[in-house]
Amino acid sequence: MAWIVADSFDYYSTAADIARSVWDSATVGSLAFNSGANTRFGTGQLLTATAGAAVYFTKTMASNEATLYVVFAFYRATALSGTNPEFYFQFRDGATNQCTIVMESSGNIVLKRGDYNGTVVATYTAAFAQDVWCHFQCRVVIDPSAGTFTVRKNGQVGDTFSATGLNTRSSANSYANVVAVGNGTVSVNTRLDDLLFFSGSGAAPNTWVGDVRAICLSPQADTAQKQFTAFLTPATSGTNAAVTQNFANANTLYCSPFVATRSGQLQKVTVNCNAAYTGNMQAALYAADGSLGAPGTLLATSAAITNPAAGAVNDLTFTGGPWIAQGVTYHMALLHNLSGSPQVMMQTAMAGYSTARTYASGFPNPAGTMTSGITYTPYHIITHGGNVTQVSEALANGDTDYVYDSTVNDADLYDMADVPVTPFAIIGVVAKIYAKKSDAGTRQGQILFKSGGTQVAGVDTLLSTTYTYLSLVQAADPATGTTWTLAGVNACQVGQKVTV
Repeated sequence: MAWIVADSFDYYSTAADIARSVWDSATVGSLAFNSGANTRFGTGQLLTATAGAAVYFTKTMASNEATLYVVFAFYRATALSGTNPEFYFQFRDGATNQCTIVMESSGNIVLKRGDYNGTVVATYTAAFAQDVWCHFQCRVVIDPSAGTFTVRKNGQVGDTFSATGLNTRSSANSYANVVAVGNGTVSVNTRLDDLLFFSGSGAAPNTWVGDVRAICLSPQADTAQKQFTAFLTPATSGTNAAVTQNFANANTLYCSPFVATRSGQLQKVTVNCNAAYTGNMQAALYAADGSLGAPGTLLATSAAITNPAAGAVNDLTFTGGPWIAQGVTYHMALLHNLSGSPQVMMQTAMAGYSTARTYASGFPNPAGTMTSGITYTPYHIITHGGNVTQVSEALANGDTDYVYDSTVNDADLYDMADVPVTPFAIIGVVAKIYAKKSDAGTRQGQILFKSGGTQVAGVDTLLSTTYTYLSLVQAADPATGTTWTLAGVNACQVGQKVTV
């Protein structure tokens, strides 16, 4: 069996999306998401409870399993007190709760036979502290007399807690075939992230996996396999809000950081001048791979424009521009030799970089040492296009933008963003798409996943008129049949296909 279900909670726009994703059922009215600084690594989203005494979501397994693992990150805010059951993880035989791992408001982790309010069979005291993220791996063996409960905390390679000789079952069977996550009391103080359930049999993962993290990667670029049609015009990104017109000195390299709102191919940068000027202006794109996120590698330069006009009509175009990735920071650079005292629209909400640089010298590669924290940096509107711009939003947005097709066997594949860290190991890859049909009648589709020269497809699915996630788990690299490598994940492509 091995892999059962996993969730990062990173891409849901509403709690209702949980029921449309990898879970079989969900009680969504008691759930909410936190993001940013509240999360374990300062990015993505986490799950938090807004009410208690509810089973939040369940997953039915494909087989009966006696040894089960649940791996998760947990944070408990405010002072620890009492013995209230908060987040819990449940193993069931059908409708019967065999046993439940309970995170108590005391800071203990308690294993109970039956439901979250059942008989205590083991207690890991002082398992977690207030206002501290902890990562737990829990293993339960279901048996009437030889059951076990073992916990490893924060990646420890040995057991942090272990109890044996337990009665961990409530039915007549020494196995579970359903997992569930819930909350036992009213509390908004608990946070859950990086959740993974798997069993002790079958292909990996089937034993201790260490401290793991779920990372959500967005589509980054179109590929040659592109047959769907984009619904909207290209997306735009910018360098925060424009504030005022101000002087932009000639023969000065300005760099303004921005975070791409969508993935897409860089097409143009639009600059606003307060008057017409004589001279030349050119833009460039730098990676934020310099010291402490400063401009580093030169990625592309635009065509130059001569004698820019007044107003926001000055487009600095990129022919065959680079693909930029949603959520990634870049630096847009501006260089000119305009006569007089040219003024362009500037912004102050995000500190930029500058250095003396003659226009004739062009853009350096790498950017080199620049003065940081300058008060004004040029405000740019960055336009980037391609089908990928319609499917690379950080949170699912339904019909706001999308790609569409009705021709059987038409498909899109997208290059995915690279993993932003260097992992010790990769447990698995889960591909997902968010799809629906737009009219009555029959429409079927598949999720596509490609690694190297090997392409695999998910279940051919009858689509609903409600958006639903299709997912495909790849615990091993289908191109090699072996454990994933970082290079293998970074080379993956994901997409969709019309089948009926």
